[in-house]
Amino acid sequence: MSDRQVRPCPACGKPYGPESCTADLLILSRLRVPFGEESRSWVEDEFDRCHDCGVEVGGLHHARCDVEECPKCGGQRLSCRCEAEGLGTEQAQAAEAAK
Repeated sequence: MSDRQVRPCPACGKPYGPESCTADLLILSRLRVPFGEESRSWVEDEFDRCHDCGVEVGGLHHARCDVEECPKCGGQRLSCRCEAEGLGTEQAQAAEAAK
């Protein structure tokens, strides 16, 4: 049994799985991107649930999910720096391009 199957989501307290995360609906004043609506759709790969956090299509990813897309820069939320730096989309893209 994986660690995620035992511990609850640190953001909403629900177990990782098909039920949508109920933590903040907004990130940097933008709506979070539900599973299946990412710019690179995992649903096209015939997943009916997120391979990382287990949420069903249309649900919000759980905290620290590696599939959740940042609604500001379109990158992987887990590794983007938008929230930490409060960057706008153009600034985030420029910072990423400068790496």
